[in-house]
Amino acid sequence: MVSPSVSPSPAPHPQSSLHALRSTCLSLLLAQQSHPIGFPILTSQPKPLLSPFCDLQPSEHTLLALWDELRDVIYERLKAEARAELLARSLVEESEAMDEEEDDDGVLEERIQKLEQEVAKLQAEQGVKEEIALGIITGREVQNTIYGMRGDRENGAPASSIAKTRALRSLTHLHSTYLSILTHLHNTLTTLHTHLTHLTTQRLTQTNTNRLLTTHLLKLTSQIASKAHKDNIFDENLRRKVEEMELQVKDVKMRWEVARNVFQGVVAGSGVDWVRVEDGRLRTLILEAGEELE
Repeated sequence: MVSPSVSPSPAPHPQSSLHALRSTCLSLLLAQQSHPIGFPILTSQPKPLLSPFCDLQPSEHTLLALWDELRDVIYERLKAEARAELLARSLVEESEAMDEEEDDDGVLEERIQKLEQEVAKLQAEQGVKEEIALGIITGREVQNTIYGMRGDRENGAPASSIAKTRALRSLTHLHSTYLSILTHLHNTLTTLHTHLTHLTTQRLTQTNTNRLLTTHLLKLTSQIASKAHKDNIFDENLRRKVEEMELQVKDVKMRWEVARNVFQGVVAGSGVDWVRVEDGRLRTLILEAGEELE
């Protein structure tokens, strides 16, 4: 049995189908939103950030911003100091290289200077990195200590985290107290060291004075002995020569005393710490000046 042929219905136009679907969807959505028990209007709400800085006062934000600016200034200062040190070293090395003669060892010295520059640069960069790392670690701990407890309470943190924060706060206070004590002890030690240096200078001055007095006593003794010996000389010509030689010796001693006093005055006025020099040659020269001709 043959089924009757069914002619296919014409396909709808795409534009009309799209318009009909859009109208139907819009009407359906509007009806559901206006209905008392319809679907609520869904909006994207970001989740609150679990951060200790989410609920800070404006003054606290300003304080944190000033803290960041301070760390930036310290970082720039360290970079500037490192650059200045590298520039000074390079200028010194260039001046030394210009003064030196070009010989076979010039290439080796140039390599050594380049290596020293690289080492100085690496040391400066390492110092900057350590300073930045220390600032970050210290700032993070301080911020977590000050603002972490309130954020933990608001975010429902466990009691163990709050206890750790309280312990960290007490340790931070203890660290500040110890730091103040250490600073006071350091200042006291510096004062005692300065007083010890002053006493050492006074002792050396007294020792020098005693040496001068002893030398003067020996000189008087020698003069008395020479005078007694001169009285025993009966030849007029020989006695006259002895007196002339004594006058010459006195003139030389007077000149030496003047030169020694000028030298000591120049050293004392220059501000050179001749008491604590490492090799001790300057101190020995000042204390023993004039003893060879006495």
